[in-house]
Amino acid sequence: MALPQEFTTQVGALCVGAMAFASPTIAASIAPVAMPLTAMVAIGLHFKDGCAKKASDKAQKAIIKALQGQPEFTPEVLTRASSLLKDADTVLTLSPEMLLAAAKSGNFEAEVVQHLLAPLPLDTGESAVRQILKSALRAGLTACRQDESFHQALTQELLIEAARVNDVQLDLLGEIKSDTTEIRAELKQQSELMKQLLAGKIPEGLTLEQLHALAAQFKVVVNEGDTPQAIFQNLTLRAQEIEALEQRLADMQSQFPQLGNAIAQARAKLEQGDTQAVRKMVSDARVVLRDAKLLEALEQDAQLVEIDARALLIEGNLQEAFTILSAAADSFASLDPLLPSQKRNAYFPILYDHGLRYGGTALGHAISLLQSALGPLSAENADTLWAGIQNNLANALDEQANRTEGAAGTALLADAISAYRAALSVYTEIEHPMQWSSTHKNLAVSLRHQANRTEDEVGVDLLAKAVDAYYTSLSLRTKTEHPEMWASTQNNLANALADQANRTEGAAVANLLAEAVSAYRAALSVRTKTEHPVDWAMTQNNLANALANQANRNKCAAGDSLLAKAVDAYNAALSVRTKAEHPVDWATTTNNLAAALANQANRTEGAAGADLLAEAVSAFRAALSVYTKAEHPVQWAITKENLALLEVDRAQHDSCENPHPHLEAALAYVEEALTVYDPVHMAPDYATASDLRARLLKALNTDD
Repeated sequence: MALPQEFTTQVGALCVGAMAFASPTIAASIAPVAMPLTAMVAIGLHFKDGCAKKASDKAQKAIIKALQGQPEFTPEVLTRASSLLKDADTVLTLSPEMLLAAAKSGNFEAEVVQHLLAPLPLDTGESAVRQILKSALRAGLTACRQDESFHQALTQELLIEAARVNDVQLDLLGEIKSDTTEIRAELKQQSELMKQLLAGKIPEGLTLEQLHALAAQFKVVVNEGDTPQAIFQNLTLRAQEIEALEQRLADMQSQFPQLGNAIAQARAKLEQGDTQAVRKMVSDARVVLRDAKLLEALEQDAQLVEIDARALLIEGNLQEAFTILSAAADSFASLDPLLPSQKRNAYFPILYDHGLRYGGTALGHAISLLQSALGPLSAENADTLWAGIQNNLANALDEQANRTEGAAGTALLADAISAYRAALSVYTEIEHPMQWSSTHKNLAVSLRHQANRTEDEVGVDLLAKAVDAYYTSLSLRTKTEHPEMWASTQNNLANALADQANRTEGAAVANLLAEAVSAYRAALSVRTKTEHPVDWAMTQNNLANALANQANRNKCAAGDSLLAKAVDAYNAALSVRTKAEHPVDWATTTNNLAAALANQANRTEGAAGADLLAEAVSAFRAALSVYTKAEHPVQWAITKENLALLEVDRAQHDSCENPHPHLEAALAYVEEALTVYDPVHMAPDYATASDLRARLLKALNTDD
C-alpha cells in the first residue's frame, strides 16, 4: 500500500489583504512594528489541502497574541523574521515519519516547530529572530490542531505511519485517501467491527488480514500459528476491556463535571483503540484537580489513576500500571496509615481481572499489591480488612498456581491454603456467616487443586479435607436462600468425591461414587436446562462420568443399567453442547460418550455388541473433527489411542469373523498417537502406546 503524501507547510503571505491592518487594540500595543507584524500574522499554516479558513483565522490570532507576550524586538529583527516567512521559495515539509517521531517524543509541538526552523537560513547570531519564529510557528500550529477536521486528519496520518513503521498490514482500511470524510468513515467502520466483536459475533466476510489489522490497531498480540478463532477470541476480550474502560469514563463524567468535554473526547478516541488519548486526558485532569481540597483531590486523583492503569493494561504495560496504582495508594498515607492498604485492595481487581484474561505478569503484580497491603495490617488492628485481603490474596495465589508447573505451583497452592485459613480466623460462622461459607468453598477448591498435584495418601487426605470444606460451606449455602451458589457448590463437592473415589480402594469407593452421583443430581435440581443450559449440560456430563465409573466397578446387571444411564446423560449434555456453539465441550462429551458405548459393547454379545462398537468408533472419529493434531495434539493422540483400543475390542468381539483388518487399523491409530507422545515428557502415555504397538505387531506377525 502506498504511503500517504507528505504534509506540506507553504510559507507565504496567504491573506495579507485581509490582515492589512491590525485591530486598534493590537495596533496600540505594537505600533512601532505594525507593518512587519502584519506580514507575519498572514502566514497561517497550510497542511495538505489546506488548514480550513476557520482554523487559519485562529492561527493568525494566536500568533498575534503570542507575539504580544514577547519581549520587545527591534524592527530589524521583526523585518528579518518576516522576510524569512514570506519567502515564496521556502517550503517546509512535515513527513509522517517526522510527525510520528514528534508524537513519541512527548513534546509534539516543540519537536515540529524545531523541524520547521531547521531549513530556514538563520545565522548562529540570530537568536532573537529564532525566538520570534518559534513563538509564531508554535502558536499557529497549536491553533490549527484545535480545529477538529485538521486534528482528525493529522491523527489518522500518524496512525497510518505507526502501522507502517511496525510493519502492520492495513488491508482493512483499504486505499487510504487524504479526504477527511473517507478517513472518518473508515474509522467508524473499525468501531463498528469492534462493537460486533463485543457482541460475540464474527463480522460477516471478515478475513484473516482484517483480523490482523484489527489486532494491530487495538494492541492485541498475535502469535505465530494463532488461528482466526484464537485471534477473534482475543479481540473480543480486548473489546470487553475497552467497553469497561469506556463505561468507567462515562461514570466519571457525572463525578467530574469540570472535565466533561475532555472525558467525552477521550471516550470518542477510545472507540478507535486510542488509549493514549485517555492517558493524556488523565494527565491533564490530574493537573486541574491538584489544587482541590486534600481528601477530595486524593480520591479524585485515585480514580484518574485507575483509568490510567486500565489504559496501560490495554497497551500491555503491566509494570507501569502496577507502579502507578501502588503510588496512588501510598498517597493516602498522610491521612490514615491504613488507607494505603485499603486502596491497594480496591485496586487489586484491576490487575487480577487482567491476569485472569491474559495471564502474564498481571497475577504476580496483583499478588504483590496485596502482599504489600498486608504489611501494616493485622487481625487485631484491621480484622475485616485484613481477612478480606487474605481471601483475595488466596484467590490470586490459587489462580497463579494453576498456571505454574512443578514445585513452584505447589508452593503457591500451599500459600493460598494458608491465606484462606488465616481469613477464617476472622471470618467466623457467627460473626461473618456468608464470608465464612464462601471462604470454606474457596479453601476446598485449593485443597482439591493441591491434591491433584500430590501423590499417595497425602493427596487422598487433601481430597478428604476438600470434601469436608465443601460440606461445611453447604451448611450455610442452603438451596432455599442461595440456590445458585448451593448448586455450584454441590457440583464441586461431587467433583471432589469423584476424585476421591478414583484414588480409593475397597468398599469405600462405591460409597464415594454414590455420594458424588447424589450431589450431581442435587445440583441439577437447580441447574435446569431451561434456566441454566450451559451449567446443566456440564453437570449432566459430570454425572455421566460418575455413573460410568460406577458401572465399571459393577459387572452385573446393575452395571449395565448404570452404563445406560450414563449414555443417556451424555446425550442429554450434547443437546446443549453442540459442535457449532461449544466445539471443545462437544468434543469432550462425544469422547466420553464413545468410551461409554465401548464399555456397553464389551458387555453385549452378538450383532448388538458389534453395532455398539461401530457407534463408539463413529463417536471417537467425530471428536477428531475438533481434536485436530494442530490445535489439540494431546487430545488428538489420546483419541487415536482410544480408537486403537476400540479396534482391538472389535477384533476380539464374538461377532468378528476376520480380526486382521481391525488389528491393522489399531496399529495405524497407535502409530499416529506415538507421533505426539514424547518418551521424555509423556513417558507413561508413550510406554502404554508402545506396549500396545508391540502386541499388535506380534498379533499381526509383522516385523518391527
